[in-house]
Amino acid sequence: MITFQIFPWYWGNLISGSIVFEQFASICGVYGLSFLLLFISSTFLILVNYYKYKNSKEFKTSIASLICITFIYGFGLYRIGYINQSQNELKPKNLSVLMIQPDTSPGTKDLKADASYLSATMSKVFSLAIPTFENSPSLIVIPESAIPFHGTIDSEENRKEKIYSSTMEGIILYLSKHTGADVLFNELNLDENKLRNQVSLFKNLDGKTERYNKRRLLPFGEYLPMEKNFPFLRSIFQETSRYVPGEFPKLLIGNKIQNQRSFLPPEISKLNEPKTYRYEFSSIVEHTNKIRNLEYSYSILPLLCYEAMFTELVLDYFQNEQKPEVLINITNDSWFDSELEAYQHSGAVRLRAIETGLPLIRSAVSGISEVWDARGIPMIVPIGFHETGTRAFSIRLDAIESTIYTRFGNSFLWIFCILILISRLIFVSRIERKS
Repeated sequence: MITFQIFPWYWGNLISGSIVFEQFASICGVYGLSFLLLFISSTFLILVNYYKYKNSKEFKTSIASLICITFIYGFGLYRIGYINQSQNELKPKNLSVLMIQPDTSPGTKDLKADASYLSATMSKVFSLAIPTFENSPSLIVIPESAIPFHGTIDSEENRKEKIYSSTMEGIILYLSKHTGADVLFNELNLDENKLRNQVSLFKNLDGKTERYNKRRLLPFGEYLPMEKNFPFLRSIFQETSRYVPGEFPKLLIGNKIQNQRSFLPPEISKLNEPKTYRYEFSSIVEHTNKIRNLEYSYSILPLLCYEAMFTELVLDYFQNEQKPEVLINITNDSWFDSELEAYQHSGAVRLRAIETGLPLIRSAVSGISEVWDARGIPMIVPIGFHETGTRAFSIRLDAIESTIYTRFGNSFLWIFCILILISRLIFVSRIERKS
């Protein structure tokens, strides 16, 4: 890589208009789709040359290529039908989810000390995240930067830098306490003087929070490249944050608890007193009842913002013994000027569902918020760009089997490239011998 990579656009993303051809990503990933696009384009070019020059070799080549394309298309149709049929035969393992999209304005640095802005933002998130239906969810998903600038770790360094927010912690605890749900959200925290951008999961089972540190930071947005060598860059890029990347992948473990509580009227006056709620999570009797009613645990693969566009980051999670069961991408696209950019970002992320064979939840602060199944097929009506809304839905966590791509990664593609190179060298050497 010669320069710092901002957004990883691949040629394979251009096939996002065909859900059938996209299934090929379960074998070769987005790089394989890039090759497929080139292969299809070359086939049509060969056909044009045949009709123009009537070359028999080109005709045979084009027929062979069309057979391969037909086979790949047939595989896509088979996979779509196979997953649907297999899931119908399995005992369902359903997870009820509430996803919100507050469409709050971007949290620029000049708003960090604006109390009215932060109060309005927190109130909007809180009002949207309160379930309005009879059955409470098992998981509440709040997008990136829904509550900007703050975190829920009550530490000395967080208080000193005015990062800790008792109200934010109170909102998370309150939502979990009165719904029985786990809460997935984004927060900032200082860890040994290192500012981390995190995906956090507050667990209703024990009142503890698991955190994943974002590993792939956005250059010139979340960190400033070469700042140590050229300190003057900070005066040019003043909006750039000072985050430190995480070192390793980490799954977040959620829990589905039976007999969840019904929702109670809010005690808004106590939201900035999180100790009131946290004390109740430490109850031994309450914890024992939850353990008794625990239906199952499940593993979340967290992806923060544009991390979901990097297929290699996702593949890292499949090298360990414990595999993820659902992908959740929380993101902030409010910086985009047009709906087209948001759709491109969303379309690129959807391929991760097909590559892994797992459902993917994408919660964006300003849109587009969507949910896809293991085939990349939409499961809900998306929340559009710059719309405010919520979606309550249920996803199945019973993955059929791991995909070829998650087992072997890009190995098949590298082998194929090597074979093409060898065949090309053999072809050139034969021509040189004849001449």
